[in-house]
Amino acid sequence: MAIADLPHAVLREVSVNEIALDQKENPDAPGTPSLDDPVKFRLGAYPPAGRRKFYLGTISFDVLRSGGHRTEVGFLKFAVDEFVEADGDPVPMVELFLTRTTDNSTDAGIDRVLTISRKGCRLTVPLSAPSFSAPIISAPPSRFRSDNSRYVYNVQGDPTPEYPHGRIVQYARHESDDPAAWTPVAILRPDRLTPA
Repeated sequence: MAIADLPHAVLREVSVNEIALDQKENPDAPGTPSLDDPVKFRLGAYPPAGRRKFYLGTISFDVLRSGGHRTEVGFLKFAVDEFVEADGDPVPMVELFLTRTTDNSTDAGIDRVLTISRKGCRLTVPLSAPSFSAPIISAPPSRFRSDNSRYVYNVQGDPTPEYPHGRIVQYARHESDDPAAWTPVAILRPDRLTPA
């Protein structure tokens, strides 16, 4: 069955360079769908025999070159248990991969940037907030802000004679994103914390 012939969806041109897969309108009730179910674009793959780790599909984005050549600069990967701990539990996941440059799309030149699964999220690049001159949280995270952003808490694991188990330092930000402008206001010793 062609997409154009689906009873409740239509593939159509939206503008000169955009296409859309839209619900069809109910002719008896304008402005409502002909079927109360959103349209879906699905990727499907059979699991290879005997394997519990496999790709389900990818969506790639490419730079087009003259002569019909393409350079892949990234892709979304849909898979099962390809990067989660090998515990025998198949885990559906989505991963984002990006190339280091726009002219190298080899396997060696592309990096996993983000993994999302029901077991959690793994970010493999620094995380920074908009308008900050320097990352507040980098991977792995060791700095955290208070709800009102007045303070930053830095987990410092390097032991000293006074703090043999490391420490958590509370800094006043003074409304600055430059760590050099912060001042320490409290030190928490992990070995003296009271359980909640």
